[in-house]
Amino acid sequence: MGYDDQADFQSDSLYGIQFRSDLAEKLSATGQLVGRGDKDYKADITWAYFTYQFTNDWALKVGRQRVPYFLYSDYLDVAYAYTWITPPDSNYELGGFDNIDGANLEYVKLLGNWTSRLNMVYGSSDTDVTDNTGTVATTGTSISLSAENFWDVTWNLNYNDWFTVQLNYSSIDVTISAFNDLADGIEQFIPFLTAEQNDYLRMDEDTSSYAGLALSADFGSWFAVTEYVKSEIENAPIRSDNTNWYVMGGFRLDKWTFALTYSEIDAPNSPDTVYENTG
Repeated sequence: MGYDDQADFQSDSLYGIQFRSDLAEKLSATGQLVGRGDKDYKADITWAYFTYQFTNDWALKVGRQRVPYFLYSDYLDVAYAYTWITPPDSNYELGGFDNIDGANLEYVKLLGNWTSRLNMVYGSSDTDVTDNTGTVATTGTSISLSAENFWDVTWNLNYNDWFTVQLNYSSIDVTISAFNDLADGIEQFIPFLTAEQNDYLRMDEDTSSYAGLALSADFGSWFAVTEYVKSEIENAPIRSDNTNWYVMGGFRLDKWTFALTYSEIDAPNSPDTVYENTG
């Protein structure tokens, strides 16, 4: 996240450029560049996809998109679109897996007073992130992350623009090269490790699952939001069975908005945990 014990206005600063162009009757292109202060404002391509609108209900997006895990995923980089300065890290910090290259089939349908939006995503991602905590390498080291066979189903239901419920489930095969390099080194010094023990040291196409539930109600003057997330990683050398949640409530008074957020992370070590990050 780029934070330390010094006053800093750079870590949460960013700029963005977004464009959309109609290429044909039902075909459009969308792109977005974002530069973040904690990355020295280097511009990254966060969106780059084509949309084909088959009918009023069905659309297909192909290219780079943000993973649709959360209630605010579509406009996570647009801070004025939500109450916080930044959303709770307990849920929204994904450790580098923010975007996916693939296809998103979207179905939107009016069901009486409800608007139903169903997203089905499949894709992969390769990225490099900086380990600022020293979890698997020297602090500041760049780590390669790979995500294959990513699929996600997200169902969002909105009632008359004041109540929203969202359900989400996804699976992904995760590879983190730094763990595998570390396992290779340990195997040289401790050659009598069993194959199972060596596998626990690695993160090589380990399957991770993710389930989420979000509720939001906005009565005009009063509002409340909560999101609950449960994630698991098979055979992971780190904490692998995590539960994250937050609840936020507040009220509006003229041009002022007052809100209070409480969040909690439950990340117990399993008997197979090899490394515990205390940073």
